[in-house]
Amino acid sequence: LDLYTIYQTQGTLENLNNSSAVLPDNYKSVESIVALEQVMTNTYKNAGRPAPALLALYQSGDLRKTKYYKQITASVSRLNKGGSSEYSCSFRTAEQYLIAAECSNELGHTAEAAEYIAQLLAARFRPSSLSAAQDRVRAMNQEQLREEIQTERLRELAFEGFRWFDLRRTTQPSLTKTYQGDTYTLQQGDRRYTLRFPTEATEANPKLSANH
Repeated sequence: LDLYTIYQTQGTLENLNNSSAVLPDNYKSVESIVALEQVMTNTYKNAGRPAPALLALYQSGDLRKTKYYKQITASVSRLNKGGSSEYSCSFRTAEQYLIAAECSNELGHTAEAAEYIAQLLAARFRPSSLSAAQDRVRAMNQEQLREEIQTERLRELAFEGFRWFDLRRTTQPSLTKTYQGDTYTLQQGDRRYTLRFPTEATEANPKLSANH
């Protein structure tokens, strides 16, 4: 199905203001289109800790900060997303809104792009904070909206397996991680943003060897 068909036939968003709402990446969610992959297993969920920089991206009134994460201490939060087979999600409605927003913006239709984001925010923000959040997006120019859409993808789709591919297809920024005292850096535009074919694949088909 193309994006327009999906939007016309499955445009419902899970409204986090409703007490009966499930998380949008739950296969029982009204947003579910195809539910195959379980990205966040229970092991990863228990080990995962959202970074303070990620949590800081959620604005006042954004229900996702308390629905998608659980604050344990003043400095530590855990994931609510994932952890069981109920959180199997390949495609869901919110991602389609974000794709539509990005496509519209790149075509120069900034007002249309902003409306896709405004509709998504209506299902994610408390009513008292919604208008200000929507007005902020509607006032953006194309470049500002381009950045905002990518940030909104991070807020909405965090821990669902999208981030690496979003970084790879856009700015490919420099990334630095520290693990057990050692620091690792992926330089901006690093060739490692393109993953190599597995050795067993190139051995079976030498014509794939150009991908390295």
